[in-house]
Amino acid sequence: MTHGNTGAIAQAPSELRAAAASAPAPGPGRLSVVLQFIGMGLIWGASFLFMKVALDGVSYSQVSWSRLVLGGLTLAVIVAVMRPRVGAGPVLPREPIVWVHFTVIAITFCVIPHTLFAWAEQYVTSSLASIYNAVTPIATALMATLAFRVERLSALRWAGVGVGVIGVIVIIGPWQVSSAASSPASSRASARSSATGSASATPRSS
Repeated sequence: MTHGNTGAIAQAPSELRAAAASAPAPGPGRLSVVLQFIGMGLIWGASFLFMKVALDGVSYSQVSWSRLVLGGLTLAVIVAVMRPRVGAGPVLPREPIVWVHFTVIAITFCVIPHTLFAWAEQYVTSSLASIYNAVTPIATALMATLAFRVERLSALRWAGVGVGVIGVIVIIGPWQVSSAASSPASSRASARSSATGSASATPRSS
């Protein structure tokens, strides 16, 4: 055995250790992903119920403001405890452009949707609002494919988007909106007319 071969054999363990250190960590198991998905669905879905309950005592703007403040405080605590980093960089980014992106995302993904959902739940049920929100992942897939062109959907994924759109339409039932909306309106109109007729028919005392 030559000296060159001996050096290569001695160097092999260090290379293996370096390769093992640079290898990506194993991802979470299938059960963990399913549990995380269910937990996210419960937390996200329950927010519509809590918004409806909160609207009995506060305004829609207060509901939106409370969600934003509580969410921001929760994220601040998580960052302070876990101190996540990207590589060897700082915990919080220092580039101004990154904070500009954060601001745009906060306004378009949090402030506007939270405010509009709280405002809308003054007039619709929480279940209907959550069903409308089910369009979000479908719209995201379409925007990523058609508008931004950052991802291509396979035939199976296109079929999934189609089934999702059909499911949302069936659950919402737009063909029932006109009849459901006309009944309360007609009943209120008839109640007002009968009340007016009763008031005009009642003799005034001198």
